Amino acid sequence: MVLVAVGVALVLVGAYGIAYAYVGDRVAQGTTVAGVAIGGLTVADAEDRLRDELVPQLDSPIRVSVDDTTVRIVPSQAGLRVDVEATVAVAGGGSASPLRLARALFSRTVVAPRLETDTAALREALAPLARQLARAPRNGAVAFGADGRVVVTRAVQGRRLDTSVAAARVEQAWRAGLDRLSLPVRRTAPTVSAAEIRRVVDEVAAPAMSGPVRVVAGGRSASLGPGQLARALTFRAEKGRLTLAVDRAALRTVSRDVVRALTGPAVDATVRIENGRPVVVPSHPGRTISLAALAEALPAVAVRQGDARRIDLPTVARAPRLSTQRAAALGVKEVVGEFTTRFPYADYRNVNIGRAAALIDNTFLAPGEVFSLNDEVGERTAANGFTTGFVIDGGRLREDLGGGVSQLATTTFNAMWFAGLADVEHHPHAFWIDRYPMGREATVWWGGLDLRFRNDTKYGVVVQASVSPSAPGRQGVLTVRMWSTKHRTVTSWTSKPRGTRPVKTVDDAEDGCVPQQGVPGFDVDYGRTISEPGKPDRRESYTWAYQAADRIRCSAKPAG
Repeated sequence: MVLVAVGVALVLVGAYGIAYAYVGDRVAQGTTVAGVAIGGLTVADAEDRLRDELVPQLDSPIRVSVDDTTVRIVPSQAGLRVDVEATVAVAGGGSASPLRLARALFSRTVVAPRLETDTAALREALAPLARQLARAPRNGAVAFGADGRVVVTRAVQGRRLDTSVAAARVEQAWRAGLDRLSLPVRRTAPTVSAAEIRRVVDEVAAPAMSGPVRVVAGGRSASLGPGQLARALTFRAEKGRLTLAVDRAALRTVSRDVVRALTGPAVDATVRIENGRPVVVPSHPGRTISLAALAEALPAVAVRQGDARRIDLPTVARAPRLSTQRAAALGVKEVVGEFTTRFPYADYRNVNIGRAAALIDNTFLAPGEVFSLNDEVGERTAANGFTTGFVIDGGRLREDLGGGVSQLATTTFNAMWFAGLADVEHHPHAFWIDRYPMGREATVWWGGLDLRFRNDTKYGVVVQASVSPSAPGRQGVLTVRMWSTKHRTVTSWTSKPRGTRPVKTVDDAEDGCVPQQGVPGFDVDYGRTISEPGKPDRRESYTWAYQAADRIRCSAKPAG
């Protein structure tokens, strides 16, 4: 019996050895993973086969659709992968266990692939889709077109892809072997509903554009028409409702004609010279309306019908900047600076100098104000009363509108000079004109050169200009006076000319040539000292370099 038992044992050991030699390091016979046969292969070979056949099968793109948007998700690029090593380990093989050897020899096993998910990577892969789909809810809106039409903008739901939910759904589809998937989105309703839009159109917007709104103030009336109302009225969303509101900046613009019709500007007092003496012209208060009150009343009135579309507003007094009493106290009582120039006969000089003098005559300057000849005279055009005459351009005479106005500039500059007012801007001519004092003269040009001075006193100043026209055989006379209170003394000085520059003769055969006499160029210094009681003397010094004016002969240049 002992010998028999020993024999049986030896047979079993031999069988075990044969079995281990045959399948001990191999996957169980008949094993498949998702249709891929790996039975009888070594562990390494089984892993390689799964990588070659199973992994590509489970890495097919999944078509993910959300609303009308579809994208392709590649599993391996989205954190979804097959754990080949774990899958083969589950299949068995490579073991000395007698039970495992028996299973490896005689069983037929279907093994599910071991899948693993990198959730963070999957969510990141879905993030571009989430950004593409994201849409904030948009409220419906009501607005007004420029022509008074009611314009409706429909409401739009918001939407958002929840990447956590989406990632779980994609993972489930992949594990189930699906190649397409639809994902839900979270939708957000707009605050302002379609019903609210319909209500506002019927009850507010349409009535607001049904006709003008009449504004009454101070016994006068004017109207804001639908086009003006359309620009001034707007809607504000508050807690799901649209409320009619006023754009105050737009109302200020569209109501200008209404304000002008209902109100009047304040008129400042001024001082004029009449019959050789100063006269105070009284101020007048103005009246205006409150735009804030208009804006406050407009929304409620705009939705009414017929005669109820009316706003009654009080008028508000508007005080002038300069009252009659203040103007009278500014001390305009005497001539403090005066200068006279003469000009040869020419019709254009009579017209242009006379027109410019009339435009600056009785200009009133309160303390601190600046006189600008260009501002007072305006552009020299035919519509403004000017005609064509000779002007200096580049050292030569040519014809242009406004010729002669610089005579007024020079005369005004000298009257200001001797009144002791503050020089802000003046420009002597390019070459000297002998009817003007050397250096102490001024030319002007619209859009460029100007004559400006400031009333730097505590008194008012009135500029008075008068012209005696020229005639054949008689020179014209231009006088400008500054009226104020005499409290400054001016001492003026001018040096002798130096550095004389000779005249050249130029022959010009071009059309439009204007002959002119030559004038030598030179340098000159000039200035003034302004004395005022209780203050140190103020000395001003200037230097000007006159060009030489060519002698122009309008003929062909002589031969030789």
